[in-house]
Amino acid sequence: MINVIGLRSKGNGMSKFKMVYNNKDLGEFILKVPGLFNVYNALGAIALGLTLKIPIETIKKSLENYSGIWRRFEIKGEYQKALVISDYAHHPTAVKATIKATKSFYPGKRIFMVFQPHQHNRTKKLYKDFLNSFDETDMLILSEIFDVAGREEKKDQTVSSLNLVSDIKKNNKKLENNIFYAKDLEETKKLIDEKVKPNDILLIMGAGDIYKVADDLVK
Repeated sequence: MINVIGLRSKGNGMSKFKMVYNNKDLGEFILKVPGLFNVYNALGAIALGLTLKIPIETIKKSLENYSGIWRRFEIKGEYQKALVISDYAHHPTAVKATIKATKSFYPGKRIFMVFQPHQHNRTKKLYKDFLNSFDETDMLILSEIFDVAGREEKKDQTVSSLNLVSDIKKNNKKLENNIFYAKDLEETKKLIDEKVKPNDILLIMGAGDIYKVADDLVK
């Protein structure tokens, strides 16, 4: 049986938790990736490691050294003294969870999010959910929806990121003057240049080609 005790974010890009396994206190573990979902992943890895009789200190060190994978809360570097993070999340639930994890990982920091919805049909179906996905951001740029060649229908082309911007403004007073629409990636980069501030957490998210913006910023 596994129990997690005292999960907390340290506020400097690390999370700590204690673990009890079969009534034995295994001590403290450190992760450099945020979110409860990553703790669950770590628990699975720890349980497997213990089953394979890997020493607990080896497991701890491996987890502490783990820095994530491509486009999964991938820290790219800095741009104008803001920390640039690239993430693949594109479903409203995953988007919300990642923002929440970022907020707890970097308390007191301004969360500047850049999001590119993926596929018109999906955006249309999940439209209402997207309206409440960005509540914990402080600044938001919505780039135009990523069009998936061969998987889009004309009837779905009626929805745009511009619609999301308009409706989020109506529903969220905090973002009313802090949300912007970008027609393409070039305009997205221009808006980032205008709005980014030192010490921001610049969270660039989506399953399309938005990752290129993060790559370009830290070249």
